[in-house]
Amino acid sequence: MKISKKIIVSSLSTALGVSLIGAISGTVAWYQYNTAVRTSLIGTNVADTGILEISATNAADSWKANLYTSDYTFVGGRTNTNITPVTFYDGTNNLASNVALPANAYKKPDAAKNANAANPGSFANVFEAATAQYDYIQYSFYVRARTVDDATGGLVQKAEEVLLKDFTLEDVPDGNIVSGMRVHLNIDPDNNVETANTYMLLSLAGGTTNLYGKLDLDGDGADDKVGGYEWNANRNNDVIYGANEKTQSAIKASTKVDTVLFSTPASGAAKVTVTIWIEGFDKTVGGGSSAVWSGENTDGAQFHFGMTLGVAADAFED
Repeated sequence: MKISKKIIVSSLSTALGVSLIGAISGTVAWYQYNTAVRTSLIGTNVADTGILEISATNAADSWKANLYTSDYTFVGGRTNTNITPVTFYDGTNNLASNVALPANAYKKPDAAKNANAANPGSFANVFEAATAQYDYIQYSFYVRARTVDDATGGLVQKAEEVLLKDFTLEDVPDGNIVSGMRVHLNIDPDNNVETANTYMLLSLAGGTTNLYGKLDLDGDGADDKVGGYEWNANRNNDVIYGANEKTQSAIKASTKVDTVLFSTPASGAAKVTVTIWIEGFDKTVGGGSSAVWSGENTDGAQFHFGMTLGVAADAFED
């Protein structure tokens, strides 16, 4: 595709010239010595052309306009998109909405695993390690922008701001889990060349989630007790699951629509790593009566997730 820039000469010269002559005739004497006036316009074609492309692999022949589930290589080598309730915690800090995702994820709290521990509800004592292979979804994609080279007519890469144009996270009919889901974006603007990564934790409602609390995981209608043998002095104490006083913060996804996520590099590609999970400590699923860990209202539920990335209306201008 070769796009040439055309010169446009105005056809309004005569009409505009006549009106100017009429406007100034007889006002000041020296104007009468102008035997003619002219106006003209030299224009340039500014229909700048460019394309935004996406790839699941960053391979030369892999660039396209849309990516689907079958295109991705999921971390852990998984071949499905099944998820189980998990949470992420680094052992020390709150999980803010703009930080890297901790390496440690946890699932399946069970107070009976270590009833005699000093802190029987802690991640180390009663949770299992969660992995991307089985419990949460993680994958990457790459983005680049190209525009027409005026000299050659070919396509060359260009740095362009990329906006989040749409964020869709929805339940499939009869499902009810997306209010408890989280989407974390790890944005590497130049694929580990020199620009620092940025991070974003999104959910439908946004807000703060406690990464601790009392739970009724055995379904007896009361908060779980420490339990253990009858000589365990703490057996009747309530279990505090998780990391006491620690929280997770998420951004309401709709507030990021039509805002700039990153800029593509002038060479190479930007890389975005997406991590999707259902937050075990979330209490919005199923009416807010219990945390997702309980499994109520979630078994077999399905969801749709998608994002649309785009450029501004004035993108690809010279």
